[in-house]
Amino acid sequence: MRKTEFKTDQKNFSGPDIMSKILSAFYLFIICINAFAAEDSTYYYGVNNSPVDPQNAILKIRVIRSSSRKYKISTHAKQNDHWVSISNKNVRIRNDNEFLIREYRKDAKTKKYTRLYSENPDGMYDFTEIRNNKIIRTGTSHTMFPLILEGKEITFYDNGQKKSESIYRNNQLISNVNWLKDGGKYINNIFYSVDKYPIYKAGTKLLHKYLSEYINQSGYRIQDVEGNITIGFVITEKGEIDGVYVMNGIISGLDEIVADAVESIPGKWESAILKNEKVNCFLTIPINFRQQANASFDYLEFTYSNWTWMMYWSAY
Repeated sequence: MRKTEFKTDQKNFSGPDIMSKILSAFYLFIICINAFAAEDSTYYYGVNNSPVDPQNAILKIRVIRSSSRKYKISTHAKQNDHWVSISNKNVRIRNDNEFLIREYRKDAKTKKYTRLYSENPDGMYDFTEIRNNKIIRTGTSHTMFPLILEGKEITFYDNGQKKSESIYRNNQLISNVNWLKDGGKYINNIFYSVDKYPIYKAGTKLLHKYLSEYINQSGYRIQDVEGNITIGFVITEKGEIDGVYVMNGIISGLDEIVADAVESIPGKWESAILKNEKVNCFLTIPINFRQQANASFDYLEFTYSNWTWMMYWSAY
């Protein structure tokens, strides 16, 4: 920060005059501080995270600079013409190249990590994210906040195993190579935001019925379980379900039953469409188990949005 020095000339010193100058400078300082704290920018993104105008946006990121060394960043997704909060981040600047980030998501643990920046010869920012002394992501961005990705991005699992290598162009995902947590190969060129999401051809009612019956008939005492299981899977460009795995589990046994239920869904899907081409699309099914009297899958709500399939079980 530039330092301003006030100098006085003893020969021309005038008490009221210097006092008015000091008060004017003080008020100006207060005004600047308030304006700085209120600094606020909103960024809008469309399908596949492409920057768009607000009218065509399905995702918006609001960045508020609350002080010289603190930011608040909120991310919202548009669902049924309403903006719904999906994450919040508190950012503290330790120095010009090191930021501490706390990320909060609904029904998820708080993530705390450090992001290191270095400006490259092209005027962009190379960054590295570190959590628990392990690298979790590296890449290049046009800006510090929010990230506008360009070129190669690499992500890692918490065990140090490489998770993905992706290529971005102006924040849009172009291609990726993916691995499982144990190092095995996963499906490549998976997209997470598309123009048209996969549709189960047999209809959602049959899908509801099949999954509920599969889990209920497994013999597992579901009424003793409480918590969330999240299953990730890919609907391929051929309309087939593939790459099913447990992203977040409750207990061994039930986790596998739910994964098997998803993997064995009969029938075909309509593939996702991105820029008039069929693509592989990643989906998730979070299943929430709650301990309630007489709870069963007789009531099953299964809704779809731009982000996930959602499954809940509860009593009437």
